[in-house]
Amino acid sequence: MNHSLESKKEIAANERLAAVTWPALSTTRLGGWELRTAAGYSMRANSVLPAGQPGCSLTEAILHCEEHYERLGLAPTVFKLTEASEPPELDDALNERGYRRAEEVMVMRSMLPLQAPPETREGDRAVEFLPMEPWLAEFLRLNPGRKRHEKTMAQLLSRKEEMRLFACLMGDEAVVAMGMAVLAENAAGIYNIVTAPAHRRKGYAEQLMRGLLEEARMRGAESAFLQVLAENEGAVSLYAKLGFHEAYRQWYRVQEGHDG
Repeated sequence: MNHSLESKKEIAANERLAAVTWPALSTTRLGGWELRTAAGYSMRANSVLPAGQPGCSLTEAILHCEEHYERLGLAPTVFKLTEASEPPELDDALNERGYRRAEEVMVMRSMLPLQAPPETREGDRAVEFLPMEPWLAEFLRLNPGRKRHEKTMAQLLSRKEEMRLFACLMGDEAVVAMGMAVLAENAAGIYNIVTAPAHRRKGYAEQLMRGLLEEARMRGAESAFLQVLAENEGAVSLYAKLGFHEAYRQWYRVQEGHDG
């Protein structure tokens, strides 16, 4: 099903911006393809971004990618795809090769400032902005499953730190919600929005987002984009309430046979 509301040119431009705001530790080029790696942390940073023609046959290009990730110990090979991926037959070729489709992601966009700001409510809290290291410590406290990636995350987040806004919303005793914006080309990429489990459904994520986006606007951002699992209806509803609309879909193709 075609979910794209933007042209292939617009999708390709946003995908390039997403690659800048969510960087890899290293990138190897194969023609117009980018083979991105980040020590296994996140599929976004450990996948092939097929932004142009690879400069060889499609079969040769896929084999080259598989050998590359296998050599680095990062198999299975993963491709990050949209309707703008090149060449257009890539998704079908990967499907025929046994790559499974995974994680359909909705890319949402909004212009800044946000429309119709809410009335201030009793108990609303101000968003605070932290340096990277204390923000990361709090983020890992709320996401203990990512602790094993702490070193890689620190490396990634310390790159061009001046582009990043590390936001948190404090409760009475601890952080209740947090997130990050990355500024590039008059836009803000929004990442890592999380609410403490005991404080969900209390409006904290909305407060956090509004404060984060307003700070991004004050730093020069004219628009914002984010990526959310299409099946996450709660998050999609929140972002729509804030003025974000679906722009297009992206998905991953994951090589089978390397689960171990």
